[in-house]
Amino acid sequence: MTLTTVLQTRDTMLDSPPLLLLLLLFASPSGAQPPNPEQHKEVLISSSGQPFPWNHMRLPKTVSPLHYDLGIHPNLTTLDFTGVVRIQLQVHEDTGVIVLHAKQMQITEALLLAPEGVRPLRVLEYPPFHQLALLSDTLLTRGRTYEVLLGFAATLSDSFHGFYRSSYHTSSGAVRVLASTQFEATFARAAFPCFDEPAFKAKFTIRIIREPRHIAVSNMPTVKTVALPGGLLEDHFDTTVKMSTYLVAYIVSDFLSVSRTTQRGVKISVYAVPEKIDQTAFALDTAVRLLDFYEDYFDIPYPLPKQDLAAIPDFQSGAMENWGLTTYRETALLYDPDKSSPSDKLAITKVIAHELAHQWFGNLVTMEWWNDLWLNEGFAKFMEFISVNVTNPELHVDDFFLGKCFEAMEVDSLPSSHPVSTHVENPMQIQEIFDDVSYDKGACILNMLRDFVTPEAFEIGIIRYLRRFSYQNTVSRHLWESLTDVSAHVHTRGRACIFWTKETGNIRNSLDVQAIMDTWTLQEGFPLVTVEVRGREVRLSQERYLKTDEPSLTDGFLWQIPLTYVTSASSTIRRFLLKTKTDVLYLPQEVDWVKFNVDMSGYYMVHYEGDGWNAIINLLQHNHTVLTSNDRASLVHDVFQLVSLPVDVTMAVFTVGARTPEGWDFLFERYRTSLQMSVKSRMKVAMAFSPLQGKLTRWVRLRGEVMKLQDLPDVLVTISRNPHGYKLAWDFLRANWHTLIKKFDLGTSLVAYMVNGVTNQYSTTEMLDEVKLFFGSLTEETGSEMRCIQQTYETIGDNIRWMDAHLPHLQAWLDKRSSHTVHEDL
Repeated sequence: MTLTTVLQTRDTMLDSPPLLLLLLLFASPSGAQPPNPEQHKEVLISSSGQPFPWNHMRLPKTVSPLHYDLGIHPNLTTLDFTGVVRIQLQVHEDTGVIVLHAKQMQITEALLLAPEGVRPLRVLEYPPFHQLALLSDTLLTRGRTYEVLLGFAATLSDSFHGFYRSSYHTSSGAVRVLASTQFEATFARAAFPCFDEPAFKAKFTIRIIREPRHIAVSNMPTVKTVALPGGLLEDHFDTTVKMSTYLVAYIVSDFLSVSRTTQRGVKISVYAVPEKIDQTAFALDTAVRLLDFYEDYFDIPYPLPKQDLAAIPDFQSGAMENWGLTTYRETALLYDPDKSSPSDKLAITKVIAHELAHQWFGNLVTMEWWNDLWLNEGFAKFMEFISVNVTNPELHVDDFFLGKCFEAMEVDSLPSSHPVSTHVENPMQIQEIFDDVSYDKGACILNMLRDFVTPEAFEIGIIRYLRRFSYQNTVSRHLWESLTDVSAHVHTRGRACIFWTKETGNIRNSLDVQAIMDTWTLQEGFPLVTVEVRGREVRLSQERYLKTDEPSLTDGFLWQIPLTYVTSASSTIRRFLLKTKTDVLYLPQEVDWVKFNVDMSGYYMVHYEGDGWNAIINLLQHNHTVLTSNDRASLVHDVFQLVSLPVDVTMAVFTVGARTPEGWDFLFERYRTSLQMSVKSRMKVAMAFSPLQGKLTRWVRLRGEVMKLQDLPDVLVTISRNPHGYKLAWDFLRANWHTLIKKFDLGTSLVAYMVNGVTNQYSTTEMLDEVKLFFGSLTEETGSEMRCIQQTYETIGDNIRWMDAHLPHLQAWLDKRSSHTVHEDL
């Protein structure tokens, strides 16, 4: 049945007044997700001009998917695709409306497959929320299952998200096209209609139509291939385990592969373009070893029969953990023994370790909503170091963990930082939290917790957590409960450490892990612990460390800090839980020195008052090996953070340095390797102020390579304010306009920022005409109606009027002052 037939049937049915009243009733939000009273007043209008029956960004919970039967036919010549999805639904509340996601696609058919027969569904769309409403003329009854069939068509995306096209050149210069997916976080809806939120887990049975010259791979192995009329083939894949939509993946390409099996018989394959297949051996060996390690560490078998790793020529993220089909940038997977460096080997190993850790932590057990993204990413980042330290000890991966904590602290010391677990609602907010706080800070606080409760208790707690919540969704509390359960029963073995608490003054029996960790996940920032030793008495205080002179921004923060320390009298690692703003710790005896945050296992900085720093300096001068390399590195880090050069001094130095080719190149190398984000930010601006036009051109072209694409708007606007670069910035904006509005999304503040920032200093009629000529040539779809363009016209007009009125007087005054100064010098 076509969509036209569906709509005609539906229009006829709506002539019935009782049915119309019933549908209006169904348009009210379900009691399963009570709306905000203010939101309830708002009526959203669908793209067809009719009221849309749901007014929340999050989907209602009246129904949930059980199984998707998905058929996809990508055309790599016309660069579009068609598909049909059959979704089995469980109804939780009586309803006549099914709300799900779809983005930038045409719905060609919509049917309800009920036990009573096939019924048409009326389709309403609300594009701002990427939502479809399917309106049924029969009541869907609580407790029953139904099926919905949707036909759809769309264009293969030219971005890096959804179902997108990619290409590469062979050595002979031929262009090869492929299609691949990237669904995290909210882009499965751009590939097929679905309930695109992580809590809506379901099973997927996927079929892909392709040409014989291509192959298709997906999350599960192929069970059969069927020949179709016209010479096409259809691959049928086995049904997946229960999982979230963002983990679905498929690729249609001409890739080749190499394979091996793990100790338990899981087939591992690495896919790459044919001419690079000889660069896959290292990744294959690494993946086999890592999967074996994780099965042993988590004590849970990998649940799928295969694990593919695919190197995609065009890939924005470093890698993606799709269950059974992880995808990577080519540089993150391919290793050439003759040309790749040891640092390449380390980077590839860590990325594979990260994605395979997700197969358990993130895929098997998934956060309920994106506010707890850190449960996925922080843990996977943490497991990079735990796993690689065992599987590849020659890489000395432990040496690099501190760098991740330093990077996180750099971001986390800014007023604009956010809690590890932070409220997010819309897709833009979700994308923004894929940052150093979620990844690196998440890893660092997990490392701190592991060290405090002991590695043995931590591992047992993690195993219990994964077993208890397999194929389910969780919040942070569930992890803390699992770790609290075991922390009281597991004691350290083979290492000297003593736990102290203020309440008992002696060895602790148990820890309230949630009470501790909530202070690290629900508030932004980290503490600076100040230590003052007076005889046997150690006075402790804590405050938020923040790079600002505004004290109000540091008020109201309090952490439960798992302190660790050693002293000149004992190398035994002792522990003290600092729960209050100030506290006093009593040592068994007086000591020459005390060092807190042993091996920098804790996510906090330490300042020593009185003679504390002098005592440590004296120790380092006479016998620095008493402290580990991590201890020494943390001391250097803390000192430099506490006595940093003023920002204006370093900015001036960088700006002067960028005026010469040698200085610019030096800054570029420092920018590329620096771990200090604030320093990198100043370097970025200084290089954009350079008078060297060739360097400026190189700088904007490095977007997405050395410079993050997210930094491009700032760099472009800075160059536009450079007397030597304003024309370059304008030319770049015009030449790359269509790419920029796709990457940064038309109508967003970043697009407006670039438009206004690049043009607002223009003050001649010639430039105004040039600006109007360009923006006037745009269509509504490419931005002609944006408010920022009209604002630009008005601003340049004001500049011209000001210059006409005041420039002659200003020039005369300057000429007079210049002449007067010359006569005085003579």
